[in-house]
Amino acid sequence: MQRLIATAILIAHAMSTTPPATFSAPPSMYHIPSGNARHSSNGIVSGATGKQLDDYLTRLEAYGMAGSILVAKDGKVMLHKGYGIANRHTGEKITAETPFILASLSKQFTAAAVLKLAMQRRLTLQDTVGRFYPLAPPEIRAVTLHQLLCHTSGLPYLGANPFAPMYRDSVMWEVLRMPLEFPPGSRAQYSSPGYTLLAGIIERASGKTFEEYLRKNLFGPAGMANTRFQGEAGDWPGHDFLHSYSDNNDEGPIGQMIGADKGVGAGTVISTTGDLRKWEEALWGGKILNKEHLAELLAPRAEGGRGFSYAYGWNVIKTIRGTTVISHAGDFGGYNTELRHYVDEGYSIIFTSNTRVKGAGFRQAVVNNISLILTGGKYAEPPHILANDETSIPKQLLGSWRLQSGGQLIIQEEQGKLLVGGEGSDVIGLLAGAPKEESKIAEKLSALAAEILAETAQGKFDQLQNNLHPSLPFAHVEQGTQQLYAMLRDSLGEYEGAEIIGTGVTGPQSAETYWRLKFQRGETIGMYGWAAGKIMALDADLPMAMQKFFLPEDSTTVAAFDVFTGQTVRVSLASGGAAEQLTITSAAGTATAAR
Repeated sequence: MQRLIATAILIAHAMSTTPPATFSAPPSMYHIPSGNARHSSNGIVSGATGKQLDDYLTRLEAYGMAGSILVAKDGKVMLHKGYGIANRHTGEKITAETPFILASLSKQFTAAAVLKLAMQRRLTLQDTVGRFYPLAPPEIRAVTLHQLLCHTSGLPYLGANPFAPMYRDSVMWEVLRMPLEFPPGSRAQYSSPGYTLLAGIIERASGKTFEEYLRKNLFGPAGMANTRFQGEAGDWPGHDFLHSYSDNNDEGPIGQMIGADKGVGAGTVISTTGDLRKWEEALWGGKILNKEHLAELLAPRAEGGRGFSYAYGWNVIKTIRGTTVISHAGDFGGYNTELRHYVDEGYSIIFTSNTRVKGAGFRQAVVNNISLILTGGKYAEPPHILANDETSIPKQLLGSWRLQSGGQLIIQEEQGKLLVGGEGSDVIGLLAGAPKEESKIAEKLSALAAEILAETAQGKFDQLQNNLHPSLPFAHVEQGTQQLYAMLRDSLGEYEGAEIIGTGVTGPQSAETYWRLKFQRGETIGMYGWAAGKIMALDADLPMAMQKFFLPEDSTTVAAFDVFTGQTVRVSLASGGAAEQLTITSAAGTATAAR
C-alpha cells in the first residue's frame, strides 16, 4: 500500500522557509556506499578543512544523506562535491553538477530582480500593487512592493491548492483576491503568494516574462549557464534522472515536478551548487546591483523572531558569536536547499538535496553541522563503519529479542543491511535515543495520539486539526486520512480499534508516536511525528515501529546514526559473540535482551 498520508503532507513543505522539526528516520536502502567509500566524480576537496568536511559527509552518506555541497572561505572553494543517490532505480549518484529545484531559495532572485528594476528606474519600492494591477480589490491595491519583499503585506503563508495547474495570469488574480490576514505593515508573516505577486509585477514593469527578465539581467551577467526554471520543456542535463524522495515515496524526476506557475517568483528556479556560487560572487561583487541597491537588498527590515530579521528575499541572522549570517532555505517535496553567507567569517555554505525523511530535509542537519565544524563548535561524529569487504553483518543478531522490561526488539536483514525496530515504549525510547530527561513528554503524546486516532476512525477531525502544525494544510491532511481509512477498510475489512505502540522522544522539540490500526483481516502500523507538541509528519503502512538502519562497526556490534539529532544507537552481541543475549545502548540508557 502506498504511503498515502506522507505524500500529501510532505508536499505541503513546498516553498517554506521555516525549518521543519528534526526527526530520527531510517535513510534510503538503495545503493548506499560503505563508510570508507570515495567518489570518482569531478569534485573539489582542498586543504585540511576540505578533507575534514569530506570525511564527515562521506560518513553521513553511509547513513542515507544525499545532496550536493559547496563550501568556500574568503573566495576559495575548499569543498564542492556530490554525495548519495540521485535515482534509486538506476543507482545514479549525485555529483557537484547535479541540478536541484531551489524552492524558496528562489526568492532571492525575485527580490534582486525587483531591485534591478528599481535601478533601471522602472519602479520604486514604495510603488503600490495598484500601480501595476489597478483593477485589483481595494484592500491589496495599497500594499507596497517593500511590504511584499519583506513579508509584511498581510498575505497568507500559502494559498489554497498551491500545486494545482493554472495559467500565469490566473495565478496573479488568485493572489490578488486573497483576503489579507492583518493590516499591511503592522507585522511580519512569511508569504509565498507575496513573492508570486512580485513575479507578476516584474513582468508588468519589464514587459518581459519573469523567466526572460531573470535570464537577461541576473543569470546571464552571473554566468549561470546551468540554471533554468521548473516546468520548462527541453532535454536539459538532469531533467530525467534526478528524482525527489520523501521517505520511500518516489515523487518523480525533476523535469516533471508540478506547480510551476503557481510557484513562480516564490520557488521555481532550478540550479546547481556551482551556479549558486557564481551567483554569490556576482551579487557580492557588484555585477548585478550597484552598491546602493545591494545595501537595500540586504538591510534587515522586519523581525522574524528567533534571532533573525527579514531583508528582501533573505534572512539576516545574528549568531551566538555576535557575527552576521545572510541566508535562505527552501523546501519542495523531497527537495531541500540552503545558502548561508557568513559575512564576518568569510564562509559560504551552499547545499542542495533531493531527499526528505519524516518531514525533515537533510539541509537541516548538514548545513548546521558544517557551520559548527568551520567555526569550531561541537557536533556529533557519525560512527566509523567498516567497509563491506571487511566484515559481514553478524547473522547471530537476526530475529526477535525480548527485553527484561517486556519490550520486543526485531532485527531483520534487507539488501545486505540491518533494519531494527520494536514493540513497546521501552524499545521505542532506546531506539529514539534521546536522553531520559528529555523523554518525560512521551506518555502525554501517546495519550494525545490515542485520542486523535479514536476520532479520525469515526470521521471526526477536530483533534487532528487542533494538534496539526500550522505549516501543514489541514485540508490535505484530512483528505489523505479519509482516503487511508477507505483503502484500509476496502482491503482489510471493518475497523476494530487502535493501539499505541510507543512514543520515542528524538530531541528537545521532536518526537515520534507509533500506532497500530486493527481491522477484521489485518492491521497496519503508522506514525505521528511531533514538533513542539504539534504533528509535523504522518506516515502509514510502516513495516515496523521506530525502524532504524544499522551498519557494522565490528564483527559483533552494529550502529545506527541519526543524521538530524546526532544520536547513535548501538546493538552488540554479548561478550564472546554468543547468540543468546545482546545489549542495546543509546543516550536513553542501556538494556539487555534475550531470545
